Amino acid sequence: MKSSLLNKAVKISYYANMIRRTNFMSSTPYVTNYLRYKTSTKKERVDTKVFTPQIAGLHLIKLCNLSCDFCSASRLLHDGRDGNWKETKADISKIKRIFEHPIFKKIFLVDLLGGEPLLVKELPEIVSYFSSTGRLTNMDTNGILLKRNIEDLKKAGISSINISIYDENKKVLNRDLKEINKIFKVSASLVLFNTKIKNDHDEIIKIAKFIHDAGCSSLRFYIYRPMDFNPKMDDVVYEDNFDYKQLKIKLNELFPGFILWPKTFDRNKIKEQICGQLWQRIQVDMDGNLNLCCGSEDRYANIFSNKTADVYNNEIMVSMRKQFLDKNTNPAEICMTCNLLAEPGW
Repeated sequence: MKSSLLNKAVKISYYANMIRRTNFMSSTPYVTNYLRYKTSTKKERVDTKVFTPQIAGLHLIKLCNLSCDFCSASRLLHDGRDGNWKETKADISKIKRIFEHPIFKKIFLVDLLGGEPLLVKELPEIVSYFSSTGRLTNMDTNGILLKRNIEDLKKAGISSINISIYDENKKVLNRDLKEINKIFKVSASLVLFNTKIKNDHDEIIKIAKFIHDAGCSSLRFYIYRPMDFNPKMDDVVYEDNFDYKQLKIKLNELFPGFILWPKTFDRNKIKEQICGQLWQRIQVDMDGNLNLCCGSEDRYANIFSNKTADVYNNEIMVSMRKQFLDKNTNPAEICMTCNLLAEPGW
């Protein structure tokens, strides 16, 4: 119970900081849209006159300056390395075109994703556009290029920045992270693997201490999702994992109120789970292609070539929602190893 309360307190602080950094007076249409979602009954088909998505994941660029084999976007990034990535790279005109679409007009939180967003030259201008319209902007980055860009992003009004921790970027972060936090406090995240928890318990604690001592606002753990080139089912962490429970106890003792823990799901209660992402979130690249979810690059529609009604209520999305709402069936296959099943969303 104490751990759960601490987790909620960290989340409240995280979102409060985001809201404080935005032009909240302009946010009324987005907040109203969110409240309509919260007070509406979840159905297979969404009446877009009642509410539309509140969160948008924007794939700004299909290129990264790292190559992590466990990345859930690894196949999408691999496809981008043949030279076509330049044509799908974000600029302010593409962003504005997307947000003129009816499905995007009431988006409240924008997740700036990649590849690596800091490879986009117009990133500060894009952030400024969102902050000026009262939207929250979060960026996920590996942080390698962050120190040289942090001042511009702060001036542009970015709401939050999350640095993903990998073996490949530790050297740079050891050098830069404290200086970055002096200018703008960032959060950090780390993917947990079953084998890593079991064999490198002390290394995870060491990383957590570094993140804490560097002045980050929080550390968020994610559970590995086997959606990459070489999926390893044995690395998924479930609710009954003893080593995970022990790690959680230890880190909460060392850094109370600092760590955001994922909700691992119980394999025996899989039919009881529901993914709020299917009602709340929409994933799009700069060509208007919509990805199935935040853990998949599979496309199901295009906002510029499909009718508006077919975007949010595409037959694939409706089918997935139906499976979640029917407690006699399992979720779709792609959802069966996704830790977000246990996350209620906003």
